[in-house]
Amino acid sequence: MRIQEIARKLNMTPRAIRFYEEKGLIKPERPDENGYRSYSDSDAWRLQTISALREIGLPLEEVRSVLASVEAEGPMGIRSGLETQRSLLFQQWTGCRELIRCVDGMLEKLDRNDMPAMHDLFELADRMKRWKQVRETWEERLHFDSLAAQYDELLKEDRQGLGDRQGAADEKERMLREQQAGTSNPNEMLAQRLFPIGASYDQVLDRIVEWIDPEREESGLDAATGTGNLAGRFIARGVRMAAFDQSKGMLRKAKEKAAGLDVKLGNLLAIPYFDEQFHFAVTSFSFRHLTLEECGIALEELCRVLKRGGRLCIADDFSLVQAGSVQEIRQVLVSKLKELRMVTVQQPAVDHIHLIYAVKR
Repeated sequence: MRIQEIARKLNMTPRAIRFYEEKGLIKPERPDENGYRSYSDSDAWRLQTISALREIGLPLEEVRSVLASVEAEGPMGIRSGLETQRSLLFQQWTGCRELIRCVDGMLEKLDRNDMPAMHDLFELADRMKRWKQVRETWEERLHFDSLAAQYDELLKEDRQGLGDRQGAADEKERMLREQQAGTSNPNEMLAQRLFPIGASYDQVLDRIVEWIDPEREESGLDAATGTGNLAGRFIARGVRMAAFDQSKGMLRKAKEKAAGLDVKLGNLLAIPYFDEQFHFAVTSFSFRHLTLEECGIALEELCRVLKRGGRLCIADDFSLVQAGSVQEIRQVLVSKLKELRMVTVQQPAVDHIHLIYAVKR
């Protein structure tokens, strides 16, 4: 096919086709003796794929990466690019929702004949700036893909030298100093923050299932699922489970282990599901990777996806939450849950792991 023919067939402009050719995304056969390039059915398929990916917002470099995956893995190679884009779209959606919420607050003041002061506008701008900074830096400091293969083993190991609570606290301070100085090893930081769990790991997961006490007709969400160990326990009881994680490697492991698990790429600051979808949500050993400010955002997101009357259970060692003590993080979590109109019960710790159970009113 010549360029005019393939353009009509695909409802594209010749200019767009030439642009993608210039960028190296398609490579038609060399011009014939008359100077016309010839486009094959394979070129047509690539152009259709490029057009579809661009239509949903993928940048050119991501399109290039997806096409390379397709060449290596076949048509299923496109999944990775779509998962990434879906996650990004949810981040943009949560950003728009937050901005609308702030603007609505301004409008409510005007409706009450209460003129917003200049500091209100500055607060709006500062809030949105902080919101964007928190989300944009989220994935830069965590590298779960690199540890996906040995994640389950690391979770159950007692790392030498961190067997006591003071040792864990000292190690946390060292890693934070190195992170601020730009000299930290991301893999070491992640591996160390997975500790300490040890022998209580299975007991903690079983306790979460016990407190949620799911019904077979319910649907649940395992937030930051890792390799799906907690989600698998609910599936074994006949519950429909969805899960998300920011690591594609972790999600692959979770799918292998938990048949029927619906997985999505995403993170706690922009949960990749719509409002009020789930009867319950659970998360284990994930809040240790958050700052105090991020904990508040994560709770808003978890509450958002719960139905009315939905249950939430969080389990973690709060002494490992970044830049906060156990008392501070408990206070932040309980205060935020009350603000979100959730009835909260703090459960007895399992060893050093704390559990918080809440119900959405």
